[in-house]
Amino acid sequence: MRYLRCALLTAFICSAASAQQPQSWTSHDKIALTYLFYWYDVHTGFHFTNPDGSDGLTLHPPDSYLSTYSFTDIAFFQREFSDMVAAGIDVALPVFWGDPANMALWSVPGLQVMVQAEEAMAKAGQPAPKIGMFDDVSSLPVSNGGVKPDLTTMAGKKLFYGEIHNFFYNVPQQFWAMIDGRPIIVLYYSAYVSAYDQTVFDYVAQQFSRNSGPRPTSSESDPGQV
Repeated sequence: MRYLRCALLTAFICSAASAQQPQSWTSHDKIALTYLFYWYDVHTGFHFTNPDGSDGLTLHPPDSYLSTYSFTDIAFFQREFSDMVAAGIDVALPVFWGDPANMALWSVPGLQVMVQAEEAMAKAGQPAPKIGMFDDVSSLPVSNGGVKPDLTTMAGKKLFYGEIHNFFYNVPQQFWAMIDGRPIIVLYYSAYVSAYDQTVFDYVAQQFSRNSGPRPTSSESDPGQV
């Protein structure tokens, strides 16, 4: 079993079929991807301030952005996507927390508004990056009663796959970022699970295939080389 280094992210590349095909690059293409942390809400101050009182926005945006700097505002995502396109970014990787509380509060509602922004930009003929998944697995212990789940067990496998399913259920396939016809999933650190092995990735592949098309494959990628 290969353990993840801090600098190493695992990317699942899951096969899928769709009547409206998403953007697909080949494994030989050079593409630019960026994380998208969309959990901010200027209207409530959510994630605007750290517990110590410091600025919660690591790279504070221009003041002109702040009035709509919220996962509840379509304008927030349209501006972020336009900025990404201007910077040559091909793929946005929205951070996703899959525990019930965060899904109800921001991760699913924000994802749904993000999709509305993609739809509006597509209708207006404006380019926008395609969407992959950044699965923040630090939410797995939150979903597991505060205990790091064992992904070698069936319960752990189902918990892990559930996060992936909930993300892609809320993103229409025409907006998926694909490599060789397979959507991209990037994982956070393995330190948030007590154990994992190849069987969990096989399980995810089987379940994704069962719900969405042909059997997926997986690969590991250093973010500096993606």
